[in-house]
Amino acid sequence: PDQPTYHLGDTVQLSATPEAGWTFVNWTGGVTGTANPINVNITGNMTVTANYSQNEYTLTVVSAHGTVTKTPDQPTYHLGDTVQLSATPEAGWTFVNWTGGATGAANPINVNITGNMTVTANYSQNEYTLTVVSAHGTVTKTPDQPTYQMGDTVQMSATPETGWTFVEWTGDAT
Repeated sequence: PDQPTYHLGDTVQLSATPEAGWTFVNWTGGVTGTANPINVNITGNMTVTANYSQNEYTLTVVSAHGTVTKTPDQPTYHLGDTVQLSATPEAGWTFVNWTGGATGAANPINVNITGNMTVTANYSQNEYTLTVVSAHGTVTKTPDQPTYQMGDTVQMSATPETGWTFVEWTGDAT
């Protein structure tokens, strides 16, 4: 029972309820142990302490085409901690948005730790055009596409008009 005083030999049951982000560990003082609830046999004026530990949570970041910086960068966090994530895309890619434990297109973004979390940085591959200028002949591109991605290889073949001779490539291909 919950009362202001007890008599010698009374039994009092204690139950510990941790706050969010904490875990009950054990009892110390007038009674010891890890049982929860626990029964206390009154032997006089007594002090009993419920001990707790703060929960540790992981923040996993998935980033297939770039790097993500966590500030602060720690192996674990506590409930309510704020972690800033900043995505840097690889060359040829553009950051799009965050999904999972944090959502939105802001970069950087602040993540409020609510438990073990996974956040994914999403990217899109950039598209590039290849413009060919040929004043006195035709140029064939293989493959012939409207756009290309960084690292694609395009073979170009020049066929001069009658009376003209191909001399050289200039610009981005020499």
